[in-house]
Order: sequence, then structure tokens, then C-alpha cells
Amino acid sequence: MKSLQRARHSRRVSWRLPSVFLGAMAAPLLAVAVPPGLAVELDEAFLRIEINATDGDVGFHGKLDGEAWREMEIKSPQGRNIYEVEGGGAVRRQGLTENFFESDEPTCEEQPLRAFLRRFPEGTYRFKGRTIDDKNLKGEADLSHALPAAPDVSGFDGSEFAPGDLVVIVWAPGTDLGKCHDQELVDEGVIPDPGTVPVDGWELAVEPDEDQREALGLPLRVFSIQLLSGQLSATVPPEYLQQHVDAGITTFKFEVGAKAGENQTFSEGTFTVQ
Repeated sequence: MKSLQRARHSRRVSWRLPSVFLGAMAAPLLAVAVPPGLAVELDEAFLRIEINATDGDVGFHGKLDGEAWREMEIKSPQGRNIYEVEGGGAVRRQGLTENFFESDEPTCEEQPLRAFLRRFPEGTYRFKGRTIDDKNLKGEADLSHALPAAPDVSGFDGSEFAPGDLVVIVWAPGTDLGKCHDQELVDEGVIPDPGTVPVDGWELAVEPDEDQREALGLPLRVFSIQLLSGQLSATVPPEYLQQHVDAGITTFKFEVGAKAGENQTFSEGTFTVQ
């Protein structure tokens, strides 16, 4: 799952080498005080919960973007500091703008979903920072526990195609969170029933089998596309598949993600072209 994850936040309709996000953590980190009404607003700030229903893991992701800054912190709805980053040396002088991060993603067997949600409660998280010209910088992001159900890819997973065939990946709306589902959370009202959470849109990503690609020494190229909520299928460009088939790759991995607000739940599968 990791190779697809690294590209997920920057995917577009074309296929390409995924962007690499580099971050630098420096210590000690400074506390940042932002007087009310005197701060520049971030251009973008979001937080999300992302579930891989097939592998059964869950993570906490965030992104911020704004005027060149040198330090930033995020506080939970309870006022606890959960994230700090500060540029050092040349990076501090140049300034940071965009910053994307992902937490570790233990399986839901190792860390039950209940424990994860307790660690990252619903509510408004506040971003506070300082620009390189010493202005205060702030933003807010709401984290929701409304988790969309995992897409049902069972009708397509394992499909086989001949070279030149048109590959159309199809899926259906799901009803639960796959390997991370905990019905007690639904019954107790801790989370909404995932099958009732409205899906705002879908995301499809396709990549060649990692073992085959590495054995051939080929770079990773991911095809990805964002789709409206009413679209339940997508065609993989024949040119994308053909260039890999010509190189000797026969197996492809795909992910379909359901998006509800910022939250995402993904299902995985494979298909072959040979």
C-alpha cells in the first residue's frame, strides 16, 4: 500500500512519477504564540483519517500550505500540541510553504479503531506558526469521525485481460470498513454507520506490480484519477498499460478510495494483462 499512499495526496488524471515530500524536524521546537486577530491565514489546512480496508490499517494525515514560514504547530481540540515542525539553517532562511505528513499506520489488530479515534478526537484543530518575516500565521481544520464505507471491488479483483483489451475497473458502494470495521462503535454511536456516510467522490489509482517492476529496473509510474460520486467505473488508458506490458509486466495493483469530506477509505485489488 505504501507506494500508492506516497502519491495519493498529489495525484492527477495523468500518470507520472509520484511527488516526494521532504520534511525536516528540528529540536528544540519553539512554542508559538499567536495574538488574536493579528495573524495571516494559511492558504490550505486539512486533516483526515485514511483507512486501507483491505490491509486493515488506519492513519492520520495532514497538510498545510501558506506564506513562507519557519515554524508551525498543530493543537488538538483539547489544546494539546500534537505536531511541531521548524526549518533549520538554509531551510529556515528560505522558508517553508507546503507541508504534508502521514502518521504511522499500524493494523487495526495492533491498534483497534476505537483506540485510534480516542487518540485523534473529532473537532477543530488549530494551526499556529511564524513566517520568515516574523508575522503570525494561523489556520484551522476540522477532523470528522464520519468514515465512508470501503468500496466493493470484489466483482473486479483478480480479473484477467489479453494485451490490447480495454480495462475498465468497476466497483460498488460498500457497507463497512473491511478489516478495520468495528460494529460496536456503530452500535454505541461512536461513529456513524459507514454505509450511510455520503460519498463525495472516488479516487482510482493503478500501478504495476512492485516485484515485477523492480526486477526489470523500471521507474514507478502511477495512473490516478478523481471521479464524481455517481461514477462507479473508470477506464485505464491503454497507452499506460501497453508501455508496461511491452516491458514485461503482467500484473497490476489498483486502489479505489471513497472520499467523505477529507476522510478516505480504500480497497485494493489486482488484475493481469497477459
